[in-house]
Parts: sequence; C-alpha cells; structure tokens
Amino acid sequence: MKTRQSVYPSLFVVRSLNGSAIVDSKDILSKLGKFEPLGKYFDLCLLYVDSLSDDPKETWRRIRDQLGSEFDLIPAFIDDRGNISYPTGLVWVQFIETPTDDELDAYARHCGLRVKARNKYMPNEATFEKMNSTLNKYLPDILESIQRDTQRVRAVSAIKISKFKMA
Repeated sequence: MKTRQSVYPSLFVVRSLNGSAIVDSKDILSKLGKFEPLGKYFDLCLLYVDSLSDDPKETWRRIRDQLGSEFDLIPAFIDDRGNISYPTGLVWVQFIETPTDDELDAYARHCGLRVKARNKYMPNEATFEKMNSTLNKYLPDILESIQRDTQRVRAVSAIKISKFKMA
C-alpha cells in the first residue's frame, strides 16, 4: 500500500545557497521562527513557523519573500502515518526513454531547473536542482508539473531526508 504525502503547513527546510553553514544565518532565521540544524547537513536547517494562512503555499510565499535570495525554502512533507520527511531541494526524475545530454539540459531549462547529475548506472534517471532565478517556485508545483509529463516521465520525487518512528 502506497502512503500519501502532503505538505506540512508550518515546517520548512531552509537550504543555504552561498556555501556557508546555515547556523551562520541564525539572525535572519530566528526572526522568522524557531530553527534547528538538520542533522549532519551543514547547509540545511528546519524552520518551524506559525502558520500565516490556511493555504500552505501562501505561508511558504510569505516566508520566501522575507528570506532572501541566499536561501531556498522547501516545505516539509508528512505522510498519512505521521512520518515527516525533509526535502533537500533536489528532484529525482526517471524518464521512460534515456534522453541525450542536450535533451536533458533542455528539459531541465523547460522546468526551471538545472541538471545536477545523471545516474551513470541508470542513464534514464537524473537529479535536478532549482536555479537561483527560480527559487520562487514552490517544490510541490514543480513535482506536479513534471509528474503530468506522462509522455516522457515514468516517476518523479523530491530527494528527502526522513525520520521514521519505530512501531
């Protein structure tokens, strides 16, 4: 049985884009909500905010506007079992047919992304990331848009860090 995921309305992953440790930005982040580093990842942290709207995308937009261009803001996900996962900002795509490098680059640009890496063992799979010019794109919208491309795409997913509860 496949679990269903939805956006966690008041929890976000913040990714530093300038290569510095996320804790160096505590002055900015503490004004937006409660934050904590995300495990061993120096460039990621969790940001807990008071929900600013009934619409999670609107809350994301308001926080995104305050955050600035040095950061990517990504909503956390929660599944129907209560497990929370933390997207890293990267998107994994499995294509039906293996695209050429030029086709892969063109597809990435079409989606507002750039190619991060191609799986050398499964060349029909690639990882993408947002470009600085598209940081204002909501990750769930990007995933949904790619998923609708059923002529070229077999599967799409956000690359996530997960913590599971033991039963």
